[in-house]
Amino acid sequence: MSKILNPILKQDFELIRDKIKSILDDELASQALLQPLEEVLGAQVFVERFHPFNLEELPAVNVMFTSSSPNSESAFEKSMSHSYFIDCYTKGKSDATDDGDKKSLFDLQRLCGVVSEILRSSQYLTLDFPSGLIENKNVSGIKIAEQRDNQDASSVMMGRVTFDVRSVGFNESAVGIQVAESITQVKIDESENGHKFEV
Repeated sequence: MSKILNPILKQDFELIRDKIKSILDDELASQALLQPLEEVLGAQVFVERFHPFNLEELPAVNVMFTSSSPNSESAFEKSMSHSYFIDCYTKGKSDATDDGDKKSLFDLQRLCGVVSEILRSSQYLTLDFPSGLIENKNVSGIKIAEQRDNQDASSVMMGRVTFDVRSVGFNESAVGIQVAESITQVKIDESENGHKFEV
């Protein structure tokens, strides 16, 4: 017979993953309006995408949860460290003035830089969660995938932003005992005077 009496809700790492996607959706769209000449900022944001992107879908950003480990945990509260990969994809076509691979690489570096700054921003200290849930967040690295001379006319490039988040949450499975009534009397010194608290 089941002993867990309440539903186990979405975990912190799932909520944070979805919030990262939402923030990047909003802020990349805003940056694309602020800087209309930079087409790479119009990248579409995906979550946990595993099949390859079509050229028509690029530029693109893919948010993926990678790991979670405990910092400390009690019966009622847990502190966890979560890690996410934000993969960025760009393409480039050669023209009379630029090689496609060079254009794609410059766009990729730009996109990775903008994604990093959005996630670092002081506007998102708590990632839009209520105060107290997010202890810390930081971009721990940007890495460009090794380039191969595959003679691809579209010059697809990929880079990865690693984003780490430390959160504090309550164990949803911890169930308290409901108290029907609680009465506490407090006396002042040795007299009969005092206060009575009734809940």
